Amino acid sequence: MKSVKNIKNQNGPTISKARSNAAPIRFSFQYFTDKKDYTFHVLKTREQAEYALDFMDKLREWSKLTMLDLMMRDKRTGIESIPVKELSESLQNHMKECPIISEDSKIFVLRFNQQKARMLCKPDLQHSFILHVLAFDLNFTAYNHGN
Repeated sequence: MKSVKNIKNQNGPTISKARSNAAPIRFSFQYFTDKKDYTFHVLKTREQAEYALDFMDKLREWSKLTMLDLMMRDKRTGIESIPVKELSESLQNHMKECPIISEDSKIFVLRFNQQKARMLCKPDLQHSFILHVLAFDLNFTAYNHGN
């Protein structure tokens, strides 16, 4: 039997070739935040429509890809990984209540709306093709963006 190697992209996340399979990504909103600062509620009505339409287009696009497809892209069109401890204090406190987040968790970031918005996700430990959507970063307050 051939040995299976892990794949690590330039932005940090690692996934086993064996676990990535060819299953398209599925998104779960089971653990999505109720903090309005990290939802579409933070936007004005016109912005909400623009962001929501672009998000739906991206969600449709991402749902046709495998996790491996996304991980092989650069962070602008694929996945960026950040430690949960780099999230804002407010979001970290909120994440403490989330049963799938631990202090050493990595959060996956997917960008949409021409890089103006981010979706924060946590991969499922049992099914690598499932991403749990935790929050949106629509005003660049969820973590330090290096500005």
